[in-house]
Formats: sequence, structure tokens, C-alpha cells
Amino acid sequence: MSSLSHPKYQRQRIVKYAQRHSVTETAIRYKVSRKTVYKWLSRYDGTIASLEDRSHKPKTSPKSHTELELRQIRHR
Repeated sequence: MSSLSHPKYQRQRIVKYAQRHSVTETAIRYKVSRKTVYKWLSRYDGTIASLEDRSHKPKTSPKSHTELELRQIRHR
């Protein structure tokens, strides 16, 4: 995959365009939502790494087993 086709580089182009033009114009031109443009603008700190995909994995799982339940499961 070429580095120019990588999503973070596309996002950087979108952010740089949005800094010179309106968010609405940027969203229409690049076919993304205004909310997405605002998100990338707020996330961008001048580095390409700030625009990389973030994990969608939850930090906690409210339905996970307690330690007691896990011991009972292992015991059976």
C-alpha cells in the first residue's frame, strides 16, 4: 500500500483543507460528514500520528465474570 493512499494521509489533507476553507465546504468536497471533519480538526496536533485510527475495543466490559464466578467455572 502506498503511503499516499493510507487513511491518515487522506485525513491530513482534509484537515489542511479545512483549516483554509469552511468545514461545510470541506465535508462536501471530501464526502465526509461535518462531524468527522470537526473530530479530525480537534484531534490534529500537527503530527500525522494524531490522525491514525484508534482502537474500538471497550476499556471495560460490564458483563464480564467476577473473579468468584471464574473460580466456580474452573472448578466444575
